[in-house]
Amino acid sequence: MEKSAPEQWCFISGKVSVLENNLLRKDFFHRLLASEKPEDLLVCLRESPLREHFNTIQDLYPFEDIINLHYFHHLWELRQLAPSPEVCDLFQLRFDLINLKNFLKKKIAGISPPAPFPSPMGEKTLEELWLGRDTSLPQVYKEAVATLRVYIKEATEDVSLVDLILDGAYLSSLAWVAEKISSFLIKDYLLEYQRLRGILILGRALKLAKRDIMRFLPREEILERLAPLPLEEWKRPILETLPEKTVENIFAGAKKDLFTRYERHTEDYLMDRLEPARYVTFGPERVFGYLSGLTTEVFNLRLTLGGVLNKLGKDALRERLRKTYV
Repeated sequence: MEKSAPEQWCFISGKVSVLENNLLRKDFFHRLLASEKPEDLLVCLRESPLREHFNTIQDLYPFEDIINLHYFHHLWELRQLAPSPEVCDLFQLRFDLINLKNFLKKKIAGISPPAPFPSPMGEKTLEELWLGRDTSLPQVYKEAVATLRVYIKEATEDVSLVDLILDGAYLSSLAWVAEKISSFLIKDYLLEYQRLRGILILGRALKLAKRDIMRFLPREEILERLAPLPLEEWKRPILETLPEKTVENIFAGAKKDLFTRYERHTEDYLMDRLEPARYVTFGPERVFGYLSGLTTEVFNLRLTLGGVLNKLGKDALRERLRKTYV
């Protein structure tokens, strides 16, 4: 990322300070979860900054499409305004990799993909990538797909490798991005995210008895320490990486839900790490913090709206809510 002077971020930081006021707080999601019928959900949404998107009951049912458009509208607008687009591209990359994984699973095993997330990267580009043709895509895509092609054989398709290899490639790329970005706060966050997300990927892959897991993951000391250990012995090493209270919350409860709890509590911990971004007068930190908050907001909206509309258990949904940025 080309270093830009802090004053270049003045205008976009002012815009973000206004947008932050529209982020939804945790009590709003508890109100959604208290809803008993679609009409109650609509009343809550009509009283929120999302009111322009939800006018009738019928608007509730394509809520995922509406939320996606809301998210990517803000992401792409900020990308156009930013002196350097790399901070915004980090968020686009997460969704592009999901699109790519779904595309590859269809190619390899014929699994019908869900509707793709909005992206400037269309299916034609994904097809060219899969065929090994030259594209303008970042190196992380090319290397991941090339690695996948080595391990995937037509007679022994293993779609779990798609997630493992692409997630590992994404995490490995963060160290390079962190070195290029002109913010110590964002750099430290990305390196911490790399470690914590790597632990999650390692744990879930071990449950699938996946061999050679470490060759796909970043060369992190904590991952190399955890890989040979049974899950029962993971707590002590993780205590050296996370606060004691966070670790106690992760390991308190049924073993089968360990990584569900791990994902929730580490994401909450990372959100706390972003609090200083809100106090930066102007700079890429303001944009990164806001987009992180908006990403969490989208997760909470999908969880609560989908859960209530499908009549899922309220307590389980409440336990999965993520800490908000505001």
